[in-house]
Amino acid sequence: MLDITKDPDFNGIYDNMRLFPMSEHDANLDKRLFMQYVSDMSMQLIFRQLSVQQHENLFVLDAGFDISSLVRTGEDKVDRDTYERLKTRLQAHVDVVQRSLTNKLEIKRQVELVKFASFVIPLLLALRRRNKVPDITRLLPSLTGK
Repeated sequence: MLDITKDPDFNGIYDNMRLFPMSEHDANLDKRLFMQYVSDMSMQLIFRQLSVQQHENLFVLDAGFDISSLVRTGEDKVDRDTYERLKTRLQAHVDVVQRSLTNKLEIKRQVELVKFASFVIPLLLALRRRNKVPDITRLLPSLTGK
């Protein structure tokens, strides 16, 4: 785990967090409640292709990602009001992550590589199903061990 608030690339990402206006005391209680159930919450990155266009042997890919969230604590463990507060705060965190995930260049590069992989893997699987797998020796020049 890494505290991203100490990273200069993520400086101030929580400053514009969209929460309901509340007093400092209520905000601290809300934060404490969130941290109490943080292990029962999750966020997932979901990559998708917005558009794929082909021109002869060239593919133009426009990929994106969404973040979905889940509160695994059911209403049998917490009351409905607490569940809704947790869900609202988690959605605010999802918005922050979606806006500022690619602020750091290393993470942006990795996200772009995963977008590319989310296109290439289904493409190669579809080619394999049709028995049109390209010959790897023709794609890459041979490497010598000099």
